[in-house]
This record gives sequence, C-alpha cells and structure tokens, in this order.
Amino acid sequence: MRDISWRALWRRKKETALTAVLLALVMLFTALELYAIAGYERGIALSEARLGADVVVFAKEAPVDGSAVLFGSAPINAYFDAEAVVRAVERTPGVGAWTPQLFAQTLNADCCSVEGENRLVGIDWTSDFLVKPWVQGAAPEVFSGYEAILGGGVASYEDEIEILGAPFRVVARLLPTGTALDQTIFVPLDTARDLVAHSDTVVETWGAHDPERSLSAIFIRAAERYNPDLLAYQLNRIPDVSVFRTSDVVYGARETFRWVLRLLSFGVASVAVFGMLVIVGRLAGDVRRRQNDFALLIALGAPARRVYGWLAWETFAVTFLAAALAAVVLLILWPPLSGLIESARNQPFVRPEAPMLVLGAAAVVMAVFAVGLVTALFAARGIVRRAAGEVLKEEGGV
Repeated sequence: MRDISWRALWRRKKETALTAVLLALVMLFTALELYAIAGYERGIALSEARLGADVVVFAKEAPVDGSAVLFGSAPINAYFDAEAVVRAVERTPGVGAWTPQLFAQTLNADCCSVEGENRLVGIDWTSDFLVKPWVQGAAPEVFSGYEAILGGGVASYEDEIEILGAPFRVVARLLPTGTALDQTIFVPLDTARDLVAHSDTVVETWGAHDPERSLSAIFIRAAERYNPDLLAYQLNRIPDVSVFRTSDVVYGARETFRWVLRLLSFGVASVAVFGMLVIVGRLAGDVRRRQNDFALLIALGAPARRVYGWLAWETFAVTFLAAALAAVVLLILWPPLSGLIESARNQPFVRPEAPMLVLGAAAVVMAVFAVGLVTALFAARGIVRRAAGEVLKEEGGV
C-alpha cells in the first residue's frame, strides 16, 4: 500500500506540491503564534516569581515609569544623593534587605566589544539579591575591580570584553529572565562610578550630582510578614525620590499581556479555522476527483480497507512533506522572525525551552495529520459504500 501511495503522489506531483505548501503554511503560522504566546506567558511567570524586590526607590527627576526600569533595555540616567536616601531607607520600618544600583549608560559596538545595544549597571555584590539568583552555575564569592557579569541576552563569546576602553574579565553569565537583566552588563558599583565619571556620554547629567556619591535606584525587600504597601507608603516620604511597587509593575505588564494574548489567541483561532477549511476543502476535493481510481480498485476485488490504507499512507506522506517544508522555511526566516518577536523589551519575553518547542511543533503536525486523515477517510467512505459500476459510470469510466 505504501508503494501505491508513493506512485500516486509522484504521478500527481503538482497537486501534491500545492497541498504540501498549503499545509506547511498552516503549520508555520500556527507554530509561530503558539511560540509567541508561550514566550510571553513564561516571561510574565518568571518576572512575577523572581523579581526579588518588593519596592524600588528611584530618582524623582526621571521621566519614566516602573515598567521602563524593570523591563526596559536602556538605562535611565537619573541620580539622587546616596547618603541621605540610604540613611532614610535604613531608618524606615519594614525594610528587610536593600541593594543599590547605579545606571550608567547604553553600550554598543562603537564603545565596547559586545554586540547589540546593552546597558551598563553598577551593583553592590555584598547586598545584591537581584542578580545572584540568575547566575548560571555557582555565583562568584567576590565581585570587584574590572570584572563583569553578562545578562542572558548579551552576545559575547569571549571571557574578556572591552567596556569604554577598559578591559573587563567576564566572571559569570545570567540565565534569561524576560526583564531588563537580559540586556544588562553588571560591573561593581565603584567601577561603574569611575567609568561614568570619565564618560562623555553622561557627563551632562553630572550637574548637582557627584557620581562618587550618587545612586540611580535602591531595590528593597520587605521584612517577613510586613505589608509592602505600607512600606512603599512610608518610603514615599523621602524627598527627591519616587517609589513604586514591583508587583504593580508586573500587574500592569500582565494586563497588557492579557490584551496581547487575546490578539494572539484570535490569530491562532483564525489560522486554525482557516487551516481546517484549507485542509478539509483540499483533501476532500482531491478524494472526490480520484473516486474513479478508488472505484476501479474495489471493482478489481480489493477490500475497502485497502482504499483506507492508501489514503492513510498518502495523508501521512503529504503531512511529513509539509512539515519538512515548514521546517526549512522556519530555519531560513528564524533570525529576523525571532528578533521581531523578542525585540519588545518593555514586555517580558522568555524563549520557551527546547523540549517545549519540540512538543509544540509535534502537536501542530499531529493535529494537521489528524484533520487531514479524518477528512480523507470521511470523503472516501461514500465512494466505498457505492457500487463500483455506478461510480465508474458517473465518471465516464465505462
């Protein structure tokens, strides 16, 4: 039966190719939309579970919202006096832990030996609880001098990189997070201050501020069983800073995601319905056009199961061909497509893991095969049940 199916497919090369192309398009568009949905869901879940801080104290003069700080790919060059704010934070009830950061500047290939656009952030490794959980492998015990930790989305294949003319040793890399950490290069706080103090890019921001005594943000974790809302309210009394809760930012991102999810779901449903119509119409019409062949096979004494077996193998072969074609097209178009999907850094997106991608692709292929098989067998049932002579006479075969 497999030989008969292959000979039939080869004899009808143009029709087979058109069917495979249509099925490949259905698979491709469905898989891409499911990929986008899975990536956004994973990004939101990771961001919500492991942001680390409950409250963020930020420079009041910065014209940004919390989403830009947590999910944005560009640093915000705004600063406040560290000593006064730190003293106020330490006196505030409910502060369980806090860690400072200094947002330096945007880095690219013009100034550094890294690809793409990344941001430079100085951190205090002793108090840090935001970066350490994402380190691949064991986190370094000491982080000082000209050392760097690369975010999960920073493209670099060397253990040493150049930042603003200074060589840095890469001591760790981070897992993907779906947040601004992915496009960030972290260096020790004192080193970051020294770099920006001599950088022409952010020199205009050092008016009333001294980089040696300034910070951009303080990330705060509430004490156990302490209400983060009350903590944020108390911290809002500190002058010259703004305060936002990370949960509010994630909630806003989730609401936006729900809207995006509706659009993506509508797209998936539209592609699925269109795909079903394409598959049903194409394969059912193909079976009807060849009813003379099936009737002749039955007239020669073949049982009905031979016809069904023929169609099953043929449907499998066409589906396999369509899946291979979709895979080739995806490999060619993947770099620009993935860049387009993952470029919106104001929304958390984490690429799904390889097993999930494989299972999703397999599910799409199996669904297309199942719909095609049911359609072909259902269309052939009427032909098998009719008298062979009647079918042949109708088709002009006798």
